[in-house]
Amino acid sequence: MPYKFRKIAHAVARWSQQHWRGLTVIIVIVMGLWLNNTSLFMPRQHPRILAHRGLAQTFDYSKVGNDTNTAAIMDKPEHPYLENTIPSMRAAFDHGADVVELDLKLTKDQQLAVFHDSTLEYRTEA
Repeated sequence: MPYKFRKIAHAVARWSQQHWRGLTVIIVIVMGLWLNNTSLFMPRQHPRILAHRGLAQTFDYSKVGNDTNTAAIMDKPEHPYLENTIPSMRAAFDHGADVVELDLKLTKDQQLAVFHDSTLEYRTEA
């Protein structure tokens, strides 16, 4: 082995002897995180169906921004349900949803309200 490579090999060996505990800790942490987050050992399940706000009306998602009034861009109503209401959530479960996502907002008087928008102006005459 040429002198230059022997010197490099010796430096790597010396560095690894000095830092093997730190490397072992890092490897154990990475493996633990991977094992904790992997779905490799989970039983196979069918995909779950999530109903967004229960049964909601449809609209063009390409027109949606962070604070879009979706009521203004809504397509012609396809059913009689209003999003984020108990009847729309029951209907979503009746149509096969496994989970219903709903929107909770904290009001000024510290009460929870099931409502999507940050203000009342889009959905009421407030």
